[in-house]
Amino acid sequence: MTGRPQVEVLASDAADAATAQWVEQRARRMMPGFRFNEAIPITPLYLVALRAPERTAGSTPTPSERNAQDVLAGGAVLHYAPRHLPKAAPFSIGPAPADPEAPTVDPAVSALLLQAAKERATHWGLAALCTWEAVHEHDACRAQFWSALGFTPAAGGDVQHYRTDVATLIDLLEPLYERLVEHRRIPPGGRVIPLSDSPKGPIIQLQQDFLGGQAGALDQRLRGHGQNPFDTALSHVLVVDRHETPGDHQADSGDVGDTTIHAAHMLIHTDHARSIVAEARVVSPAFRGGWANVMLLLNTARVGLAGGYTEFRFAAGTSHGDTHILAQRLAQRMQPKESTTDPKKMVSISANHWTISCQA
Repeated sequence: MTGRPQVEVLASDAADAATAQWVEQRARRMMPGFRFNEAIPITPLYLVALRAPERTAGSTPTPSERNAQDVLAGGAVLHYAPRHLPKAAPFSIGPAPADPEAPTVDPAVSALLLQAAKERATHWGLAALCTWEAVHEHDACRAQFWSALGFTPAAGGDVQHYRTDVATLIDLLEPLYERLVEHRRIPPGGRVIPLSDSPKGPIIQLQQDFLGGQAGALDQRLRGHGQNPFDTALSHVLVVDRHETPGDHQADSGDVGDTTIHAAHMLIHTDHARSIVAEARVVSPAFRGGWANVMLLLNTARVGLAGGYTEFRFAAGTSHGDTHILAQRLAQRMQPKESTTDPKKMVSISANHWTISCQA
């Protein structure tokens, strides 16, 4: 016997494997724009909200019966990453609005999905949820969406996103590089090689040590495969001859071979607008201090310009002082234009993750 539709929330941790798989598939369908190739090692939990007819007490419909009877009302994904995010579980709900005219999840449905996520996060021992994707300062619609659910901007969580001209970046870096060479700051054995020519193991290790990542997914992206693959020609790796590395720092660096050490890497992907997007830049502690970053950036920019790329995009959090200084120097070199879309103008956009207490 059925009656008026009711909202039911299902999770991918269901005991029944068929139901768990069905939930994951439907949640992904509800969130087509969400990036599921996450950058940190996670345990994803998928949630779906269904408008379902009233059912007989104790009955459990099969996935095929749900396909015939139920209507998807919303989807969400929750991540458990205790090593890299010990205080808050990243959370995303969909479809979230991209503009005021976009469809969104009904507020009542959103509240049910959020409550289910809070219960799971509390069970994991976490005190809060945070938005998986940062909310940009000019994205009023998305900010309103999260605010209506009770989320607020995280203190000290600002990430600055920069867009600059590739040629200007080269003009800024080349004199710095020449001075480093002149003053012998760069070890004779230090050199940059493209990702395509580099062993992947040391990159994965350094990436996991400082930014996290699932080894299998990272390996696929490093080889130019899978979702959102890295560009193997634009991405670069810095290696140094082993005898050039101080003995007490060798343990901080990744072995490439018997004679070389993996010192740093910059992982790049591109978009359809001929932009270079720096997704990750990791420098081993033994090689931090300036010259490694300069070599990586300059080589990437040179290869990109030769390949027809005109724009370079990168981001920096509150702890990345050197990157912010670089952005300020770039801004000083670039002539201000009336249009913010002019590639000759330095563009900076602030973004932040929003949080909510699981007790709220």
